[in-house]
Amino acid sequence: MEAELRRVGGEELLSDARVEAEWYAALYFHWDGSGPEPLVRIRSRADILSLRLERARGLTGDLG
Repeated sequence: MEAELRRVGGEELLSDARVEAEWYAALYFHWDGSGPEPLVRIRSRADILSLRLERARGLTGDLG
């Protein structure tokens, strides 16, 4: 998914999407860093990246 974000919107889009995904996971799914990262955090980041890709494709007309 990250490679596709980079392809559609370049390094700037990928970087921005990563920041948003990390921010969202940290805000809604606190984790103290001990043990494995909870799957809900991993999933939330993937969801944000997916939404950003969907939005970018819509804005550019690039349907993949």
